[in-house]
Amino acid sequence: MTPPRRVLRNGTYLITRRCSERRFFLRPSAKTNAILEYALAVAAKRHGIQVHAYVFLGNHYLCAAAHK
Repeated sequence: MTPPRRVLRNGTYLITRRCSERRFFLRPSAKTNAILEYALAVAAKRHGIQVHAYVFLGNHYLCAAAHK
């Protein structure tokens, strides 16, 4: 496991995360997209993050975000 990285104010970050066991849990559907977009919006608001771009794929996601 890699050590935690520093998160600095006013920094821009590319965040990537894959599903457990690299399995395809993120099945493409309107319902899945709505749930993931809602969760991302809630997390961004809660932590003061500005999301620039994101993409959810079958087994991972990428997000470009910055501190507000």
